[in-house]
Amino acid sequence: MVDDITLTVRSPEKIQFPVSSRAHLYRKYLKHHDAFMRTTVTLDPDVEQLLRLATRGSQQSFKAALNDGLRRGLAHLAPSVAVAPFVVKARPMGLRTGVDSSRLHDLADDLEAEAFAVTTGKLRKALRK
Repeated sequence: MVDDITLTVRSPEKIQFPVSSRAHLYRKYLKHHDAFMRTTVTLDPDVEQLLRLATRGSQQSFKAALNDGLRRGLAHLAPSVAVAPFVVKARPMGLRTGVDSSRLHDLADDLEAEAFAVTTGKLRKALRK
């Protein structure tokens, strides 16, 4: 087993190289396609072993296990996003006295039954003719 493992970290930030104004008519900077910032990280043997164990039981790659472990381990350092609590804004319903707002479903049922009776009566009259 290797005493330590060396990883190369690639940053997606592009490095821009200045070019002369004659080189290109529209751009003042040329972006190189493979200009990434690289950082070498040396892992301790116990950390490597933990990562290997994490990948062995799952179908996760070494890279994915490393990134996941770093995210979990460093998550407490990230600023937490405060979520505003949901607040219900109560508004007056303008109900008449004697109407219980907790029993509105009964009122809806009564109105629906009444409308059904009227519609059924009209259909019966139409069928008799």
